[in-house]
Amino acid sequence: NTVLSNDDAKNSFISKFSHFPAQKSTLAEFYFCGKLCEFSKNEVRMSIYQREKMLWEEFIATRDTLTSRTNFFLIAEAMLLVAYATVVDKNGPDRLAILFIGAGLLLTGMWLMLAGRTHRSLRLLDHIIKKKDIFPEYYEWRELCKISNSTNISANTVIARWVPGVILFLWWLIALYEFNCLY
Repeated sequence: NTVLSNDDAKNSFISKFSHFPAQKSTLAEFYFCGKLCEFSKNEVRMSIYQREKMLWEEFIATRDTLTSRTNFFLIAEAMLLVAYATVVDKNGPDRLAILFIGAGLLLTGMWLMLAGRTHRSLRLLDHIIKKKDIFPEYYEWRELCKISNSTNISANTVIARWVPGVILFLWWLIALYEFNCLY
């Protein structure tokens, strides 16, 4: 049980309860820790601005995470495909090739799961930011992009769903080929 100074109490309160709108008077009054605390509208608005900024930064970080993970998995998948091709070229279809196929299928499954989760988080953040009207210029720009894009498919959807899906399909085709060659 630490005792907070008035400034600490005020900052703690603002950070936790900044969703309350400022009153029409010049001061917003809140009852906190047995004391009446007064906050100017600017203090409350600044806290709201900070929260909106945090949401926007989280959106950008999540989008960057999706892109970075995609790069990682594409490189890993390419290495597995090269290893598979090398084994098949030297030995023909054999058990080691099946091991690489299994690793490829497992890696692609992990990629789909992680990319799907990140894409879902990105869509939720996008919805919240749009609903709160945090960065309206961004959404105006996106609407203009949708008009010029005949397919109207998000790049994030392609990165999170289609690319790993195509790679998974490729591994399944390779697995079917190996199965037919071995048996």
